[in-house]
Amino acid sequence: MRIRGFYFALSGCVAATLLGGCGSLQGPMPGALPSSAAVETSAARLPDVQGDLLYVAHAPGFYDKNTLVSILSLPHGKRIATISLGELTGMCSDNAGNVWLIVYRSSRKAYYAEKYAHGGTEPIAQIRIPKYYGLGCAVDPSSGDLAVMNPGGGSQEGSGSIDVWAGARPGKPAVYDIPFTPENAAYDAAGNLFVDGCACANSDPWLLFGELVKGSRAVATVRLDKKTALPGGVQWDGQYIAVQTGGYQPYLKGRPRIYRLEASGGSGHVIGIVIPKDPALSGTAWFAVYGSSVVSTTRAHDGEIDIWPYPAGGPHTRIVGRFGYVRGLTISVGH
Repeated sequence: MRIRGFYFALSGCVAATLLGGCGSLQGPMPGALPSSAAVETSAARLPDVQGDLLYVAHAPGFYDKNTLVSILSLPHGKRIATISLGELTGMCSDNAGNVWLIVYRSSRKAYYAEKYAHGGTEPIAQIRIPKYYGLGCAVDPSSGDLAVMNPGGGSQEGSGSIDVWAGARPGKPAVYDIPFTPENAAYDAAGNLFVDGCACANSDPWLLFGELVKGSRAVATVRLDKKTALPGGVQWDGQYIAVQTGGYQPYLKGRPRIYRLEASGGSGHVIGIVIPKDPALSGTAWFAVYGSSVVSTTRAHDGEIDIWPYPAGGPHTRIVGRFGYVRGLTISVGH
Protein backbone atom coordinates (compact mmCIF):
# COMPACT_ATOMS: atom_id res chain seq x y z
CA MET A 1 0.00 0.00 0.00
CA ARG A 2 1.28 3.46 -0.83
CA ILE A 3 1.12 6.40 1.52
CA ARG A 4 -1.25 8.96 0.02
CA GLY A 5 -0.10 12.54 0.28
CA PHE A 6 3.17 12.15 -1.61
CA TYR A 7 3.35 13.34 -5.20
CA PHE A 8 0.83 16.08 -5.90
CA ALA A 9 3.63 18.63 -6.27
CA LEU A 10 5.23 16.49 -8.97
CA SER A 11 2.21 15.44 -10.97
CA GLY A 12 -0.81 17.52 -10.04
CA CYS A 13 -2.60 14.28 -9.08
CA VAL A 14 -5.22 14.40 -6.35
CA ALA A 15 -2.96 12.44 -4.05
CA ALA A 16 -1.69 15.53 -2.17
CA THR A 17 1.73 17.01 -1.50
CA LEU A 18 5.37 16.06 -1.79
CA LEU A 19 6.73 15.92 1.74
CA GLY A 20 10.27 17.22 1.95
CA GLY A 21 12.82 16.55 4.66
CA CYS A 22 13.64 13.27 6.30
CA GLY A 23 14.59 11.69 9.55
CA SER A 24 15.80 8.35 10.75
CA LEU A 25 14.58 5.57 12.93
CA GLN A 26 15.12 6.13 16.61
CA GLY A 27 17.34 3.44 18.06
CA PRO A 28 20.01 1.19 16.53
CA MET A 29 20.17 0.85 12.77
CA PRO A 30 22.26 -1.37 10.51
CA GLY A 31 25.44 0.28 9.27
CA ALA A 32 25.71 2.11 5.99
CA LEU A 33 24.87 -0.17 3.09
CA PRO A 34 26.16 -0.54 -0.45
CA SER A 35 23.85 1.10 -2.95
CA SER A 36 21.96 -2.09 -3.87
CA ALA A 37 22.36 -4.13 -0.71
CA ALA A 38 20.01 -5.77 1.73
CA VAL A 39 21.02 -6.87 5.21
CA GLU A 40 19.68 -9.28 7.78
CA THR A 41 20.58 -8.30 11.31
CA SER A 42 20.31 -10.21 14.57
CA ALA A 43 20.30 -6.98 16.57
CA ALA A 44 16.50 -6.71 16.48
CA ARG A 45 14.92 -9.50 18.46
CA LEU A 46 11.37 -10.61 17.85
CA PRO A 47 9.32 -9.43 20.82
CA ASP A 48 6.99 -11.81 22.61
CA VAL A 49 3.92 -10.78 20.63
CA GLN A 50 1.85 -13.69 19.34
CA GLY A 51 -1.43 -12.12 18.22
CA ASP A 52 -2.32 -10.25 15.04
CA LEU A 53 -1.17 -6.64 14.94
CA LEU A 54 -2.32 -3.50 13.14
CA TYR A 55 0.39 -1.11 11.91
CA VAL A 56 -0.84 2.47 11.42
CA ALA A 57 1.37 5.18 9.85
CA HIS A 58 0.32 8.65 11.00
CA ALA A 59 1.44 12.22 11.61
CA PRO A 60 0.02 15.14 13.62
CA GLY A 61 -1.03 16.97 10.45
CA PHE A 62 -1.10 16.81 6.66
CA TYR A 63 2.14 18.76 6.17
CA ASP A 64 4.14 17.21 9.01
CA LYS A 65 7.31 15.61 7.69
CA ASN A 66 7.86 12.99 10.37
CA THR A 67 5.84 9.80 10.51
CA LEU A 68 5.03 7.53 13.44
CA VAL A 69 4.05 3.90 12.96
CA SER A 70 1.88 2.70 15.84
CA ILE A 71 1.74 -1.05 16.43
CA LEU A 72 -1.63 -2.05 17.90
CA SER A 73 -3.33 -5.23 19.02
CA LEU A 74 -6.36 -6.46 17.09
CA PRO A 75 -9.25 -6.01 17.47
CA HIS A 76 -8.95 -3.89 20.62
CA GLY A 77 -6.36 -1.36 19.48
CA LYS A 78 -4.03 -1.61 22.49
CA ARG A 79 -0.75 0.14 21.68
CA ILE A 80 2.17 -2.32 21.68
CA ALA A 81 5.01 -0.14 20.38
CA THR A 82 5.81 2.84 18.16
CA ILE A 83 8.36 3.31 15.36
CA SER A 84 9.55 6.87 14.64
CA LEU A 85 10.45 7.66 11.03
CA GLY A 86 11.00 10.56 8.68
CA GLU A 87 9.43 10.32 5.23
CA LEU A 88 7.47 7.10 4.79
CA THR A 89 5.71 6.47 1.47
CA GLY A 90 4.41 2.90 1.54
CA MET A 91 3.82 -0.18 3.69
CA CYS A 92 2.77 -3.80 3.26
CA SER A 93 3.08 -7.17 5.01
CA ASP A 94 3.69 -10.82 4.14
CA ASN A 95 2.17 -14.14 5.22
CA ALA A 96 4.88 -14.63 7.86
CA GLY A 97 3.89 -11.44 9.67
CA ASN A 98 6.83 -9.36 8.48
CA VAL A 99 6.10 -5.72 7.63
CA TRP A 100 7.84 -3.75 4.87
CA LEU A 101 8.09 0.05 5.14
CA ILE A 102 9.18 2.25 2.20
CA VAL A 103 11.36 4.95 3.76
CA TYR A 104 13.51 7.82 2.51
CA ARG A 105 16.95 8.01 4.17
CA SER A 106 18.21 11.58 3.88
CA SER A 107 21.77 10.68 4.90
CA ARG A 108 22.01 8.39 1.84
CA LYS A 109 19.63 10.38 -0.37
CA ALA A 110 17.76 7.24 -1.37
CA TYR A 111 14.60 5.27 -0.72
CA TYR A 112 14.75 1.88 0.98
CA ALA A 113 12.36 -0.98 1.56
CA GLU A 114 12.90 -1.90 5.21
CA LYS A 115 11.69 -5.16 6.74
CA TYR A 116 10.43 -5.46 10.32
CA ALA A 117 9.68 -8.70 12.12
CA HIS A 118 6.24 -9.18 13.66
CA GLY A 119 6.03 -6.63 16.48
CA GLY A 120 9.61 -5.47 15.96
CA THR A 121 10.69 -1.84 16.09
CA GLU A 122 14.08 -2.13 14.33
CA PRO A 123 14.60 -3.19 10.70
CA ILE A 124 16.02 -6.66 10.12
CA ALA A 125 16.56 -6.21 6.37
CA GLN A 126 16.91 -3.33 3.94
CA ILE A 127 16.81 -3.07 0.14
CA ARG A 128 17.77 0.10 -1.70
CA ILE A 129 15.27 1.27 -4.31
CA PRO A 130 17.61 2.07 -7.20
CA LYS A 131 15.86 4.96 -8.96
CA TYR A 132 13.17 7.57 -8.43
CA TYR A 133 11.17 6.66 -5.35
CA GLY A 134 8.85 3.98 -4.04
CA LEU A 135 5.19 4.21 -3.16
CA GLY A 136 2.96 1.24 -2.35
CA CYS A 137 4.27 -2.29 -2.02
CA ALA A 138 3.00 -5.87 -1.94
CA VAL A 139 4.46 -9.32 -1.20
CA ASP A 140 3.65 -12.35 -3.37
CA PRO A 141 2.37 -15.14 -1.07
CA SER A 142 3.34 -17.77 -3.64
CA SER A 143 7.00 -16.77 -3.95
CA GLY A 144 7.89 -14.11 -1.39
CA ASP A 145 8.67 -11.59 -4.15
CA LEU A 146 8.51 -7.93 -3.08
CA ALA A 147 6.85 -5.50 -5.52
CA VAL A 148 7.29 -1.73 -5.11
CA MET A 149 5.27 0.82 -7.06
CA ASN A 150 7.54 3.33 -8.81
CA PRO A 151 5.54 6.33 -10.11
CA GLY A 152 8.37 7.75 -12.22
CA GLY A 153 10.10 4.60 -13.39
CA GLY A 154 8.37 3.92 -16.71
CA SER A 155 10.10 4.10 -20.07
CA GLN A 156 7.40 6.40 -21.51
CA GLU A 157 6.44 9.88 -20.37
CA GLY A 158 3.62 9.71 -17.82
CA SER A 159 4.14 6.01 -17.12
CA GLY A 160 5.34 4.29 -13.98
CA SER A 161 6.85 0.93 -13.24
CA ILE A 162 6.56 -2.00 -10.87
CA ASP A 163 9.93 -3.09 -9.47
CA VAL A 164 9.99 -6.70 -8.21
CA TRP A 165 12.74 -8.24 -6.09
CA ALA A 166 12.70 -12.05 -6.29
CA GLY A 167 12.23 -13.53 -2.83
CA ALA A 168 12.53 -10.00 -1.39
CA ARG A 169 16.30 -10.39 -1.68
CA PRO A 170 18.96 -7.91 -2.83
CA GLY A 171 19.96 -7.57 -6.44
CA LYS A 172 18.63 -6.01 -9.58
CA PRO A 173 14.83 -5.97 -9.62
CA ALA A 174 12.67 -7.05 -12.53
CA VAL A 175 11.05 -3.89 -13.93
CA TYR A 176 7.59 -3.84 -15.53
CA ASP A 177 6.28 -0.71 -17.24
CA ILE A 178 2.75 0.33 -16.38
CA PRO A 179 0.87 2.90 -18.51
CA PHE A 180 -0.25 5.02 -15.56
CA THR A 181 1.04 6.16 -12.17
CA PRO A 182 0.75 3.16 -9.82
CA GLU A 183 -0.37 3.78 -6.25
CA ASN A 184 -1.60 0.61 -4.53
CA ALA A 185 -1.11 -3.08 -5.20
CA ALA A 186 -1.96 -6.55 -3.94
CA TYR A 187 -1.18 -10.10 -5.01
CA ASP A 188 -3.79 -12.83 -5.13
CA ALA A 189 -3.05 -16.34 -3.86
CA ALA A 190 -1.74 -17.43 -7.29
CA GLY A 191 0.83 -14.63 -7.52
CA ASN A 192 -1.02 -12.33 -9.93
CA LEU A 193 -0.44 -8.66 -9.06
CA PHE A 194 -3.26 -6.11 -9.21
CA VAL A 195 -2.51 -2.38 -9.24
CA ASP A 196 -4.53 0.82 -9.11
CA GLY A 197 -3.48 4.39 -9.74
CA CYS A 198 -4.25 7.34 -11.97
CA ALA A 199 -3.01 9.28 -14.99
CA CYS A 200 -1.40 11.66 -12.54
CA ALA A 201 1.14 13.09 -14.98
CA ASN A 202 -1.84 14.40 -16.97
CA SER A 203 -3.56 15.78 -13.84
CA ASP A 204 -6.23 13.10 -14.18
CA PRO A 205 -6.99 11.74 -10.69
CA TRP A 206 -9.56 9.05 -11.54
CA LEU A 207 -8.96 5.39 -10.84
CA LEU A 208 -7.14 3.23 -13.37
CA PHE A 209 -6.53 -0.48 -12.84
CA GLY A 210 -4.08 -3.06 -14.13
CA GLU A 211 -2.94 -6.66 -13.71
CA LEU A 212 0.49 -8.27 -13.95
CA VAL A 213 -0.32 -11.94 -14.54
CA LYS A 214 2.22 -14.25 -12.92
CA GLY A 215 4.86 -15.11 -15.52
CA SER A 216 3.82 -12.27 -17.83
CA ARG A 217 6.23 -9.63 -19.10
CA ALA A 218 3.72 -6.77 -19.23
CA VAL A 219 1.02 -5.11 -17.16
CA ALA A 220 -2.42 -5.31 -18.79
CA THR A 221 -4.93 -2.51 -18.30
CA VAL A 222 -8.18 -3.76 -16.76
CA ARG A 223 -11.47 -1.97 -17.40
CA LEU A 224 -13.95 -2.32 -14.54
CA ASP A 225 -17.66 -2.75 -15.27
CA LYS A 226 -18.73 -0.33 -12.51
CA LYS A 227 -18.16 3.40 -12.21
CA THR A 228 -15.24 4.54 -10.08
CA ALA A 229 -13.87 7.79 -8.68
CA LEU A 230 -10.56 8.30 -6.86
CA PRO A 231 -8.24 5.32 -6.27
CA GLY A 232 -7.97 3.92 -2.75
CA GLY A 233 -6.48 0.72 -1.40
CA VAL A 234 -6.19 -2.70 -3.07
CA GLN A 235 -6.35 -5.97 -1.12
CA TRP A 236 -6.78 -9.71 -1.68
CA ASP A 237 -9.64 -10.79 0.60
CA GLY A 238 -9.09 -14.53 0.26
CA GLN A 239 -11.60 -14.93 -2.59
CA TYR A 240 -11.53 -11.78 -4.69
CA ILE A 241 -9.47 -8.68 -5.32
CA ALA A 242 -10.93 -5.79 -3.30
CA VAL A 243 -10.53 -2.24 -4.65
CA GLN A 244 -11.60 0.89 -2.77
CA THR A 245 -12.85 3.98 -4.58
CA GLY A 246 -14.40 7.20 -3.33
CA GLY A 247 -14.41 10.95 -3.59
CA TYR A 248 -17.11 13.46 -4.33
CA GLN A 249 -18.70 12.02 -7.45
CA PRO A 250 -22.49 12.18 -7.98
CA TYR A 251 -22.75 8.58 -9.14
CA LEU A 252 -21.23 7.33 -5.86
CA LYS A 253 -23.76 9.45 -3.94
CA GLY A 254 -21.14 10.36 -1.36
CA ARG A 255 -20.71 6.72 -0.38
CA PRO A 256 -17.14 5.44 -0.78
CA ARG A 257 -17.11 1.72 -1.39
CA ILE A 258 -15.05 -1.40 -1.88
CA TYR A 259 -15.55 -3.39 -5.08
CA ARG A 260 -14.91 -7.15 -4.95
CA LEU A 261 -13.96 -8.21 -8.44
CA GLU A 262 -12.63 -10.86 -10.79
CA ALA A 263 -10.33 -9.91 -13.67
CA SER A 264 -9.87 -11.76 -16.94
CA GLY A 265 -8.82 -10.73 -20.43
CA GLY A 266 -8.58 -7.04 -19.63
CA SER A 267 -12.04 -6.87 -18.04
CA GLY A 268 -12.84 -6.55 -14.35
CA HIS A 269 -16.23 -7.90 -13.26
CA VAL A 270 -17.52 -6.54 -9.95
CA ILE A 271 -19.23 -9.42 -8.12
CA GLY A 272 -19.96 -7.55 -4.91
CA ILE A 273 -20.04 -4.03 -3.45
CA VAL A 274 -19.18 -3.32 0.19
CA ILE A 275 -20.44 0.01 1.55
CA PRO A 276 -19.41 0.62 5.17
CA LYS A 277 -21.47 3.35 6.86
CA ASP A 278 -22.15 5.09 10.19
CA PRO A 279 -19.45 6.31 9.65
CA ALA A 280 -18.55 5.99 5.98
CA LEU A 281 -15.09 5.20 4.67
CA SER A 282 -12.84 8.13 3.89
CA GLY A 283 -12.89 9.10 0.21
CA THR A 284 -9.58 7.42 -0.55
CA ALA A 285 -9.34 4.87 2.20
CA TRP A 286 -6.57 2.66 3.45
CA PHE A 287 -8.09 -0.65 4.40
CA ALA A 288 -7.24 -4.23 5.32
CA VAL A 289 -9.54 -7.24 5.30
CA TYR A 290 -9.37 -9.06 8.63
CA GLY A 291 -11.39 -12.28 8.60
CA SER A 292 -15.05 -11.29 8.47
CA SER A 293 -14.21 -7.62 9.11
CA VAL A 294 -12.57 -4.74 7.32
CA VAL A 295 -10.32 -2.24 9.10
CA SER A 296 -10.20 1.19 7.47
CA THR A 297 -9.96 4.95 7.78
CA THR A 298 -13.22 6.87 8.12
CA ARG A 299 -14.72 10.27 7.38
CA ALA A 300 -16.04 10.63 10.93
CA HIS A 301 -12.95 12.25 12.48
CA ASP A 302 -9.46 13.03 11.28
CA GLY A 303 -7.41 9.88 11.60
CA GLU A 304 -10.14 7.63 12.96
CA ILE A 305 -9.83 3.92 12.15
CA ASP A 306 -12.89 1.68 12.55
CA ILE A 307 -13.92 -1.93 11.98
CA TRP A 308 -16.98 -2.94 9.90
CA PRO A 309 -18.51 -6.28 8.89
CA TYR A 310 -17.06 -7.69 5.66
CA PRO A 311 -18.34 -8.26 3.04
CA ALA A 312 -21.73 -7.24 4.44
CA GLY A 313 -20.77 -3.62 5.12
CA GLY A 314 -23.21 -1.52 7.11
CA PRO A 315 -22.58 0.20 10.48
CA HIS A 316 -19.23 -0.12 12.18
CA THR A 317 -18.71 -2.49 15.10
CA ARG A 318 -15.70 -0.90 16.80
CA ILE A 319 -13.49 2.18 16.85
CA VAL A 320 -9.84 1.12 16.90
CA GLY A 321 -8.43 4.59 17.59
CA ARG A 322 -7.69 8.10 16.32
CA PHE A 323 -4.27 9.02 15.00
CA GLY A 324 -4.15 12.54 13.54
CA TYR A 325 -3.37 12.35 9.81
CA VAL A 326 -3.24 8.67 8.77
CA ARG A 327 -0.77 7.78 6.00
CA GLY A 328 -1.34 4.05 5.72
CA LEU A 329 -2.08 0.79 7.49
CA THR A 330 -1.36 -2.93 7.21
CA ILE A 331 -1.96 -6.06 9.30
CA SER A 332 0.82 -8.32 10.56
CA VAL A 333 -0.44 -11.84 11.25
CA GLY A 334 0.66 -13.57 14.45
CA HIS A 335 1.78 -17.18 14.71
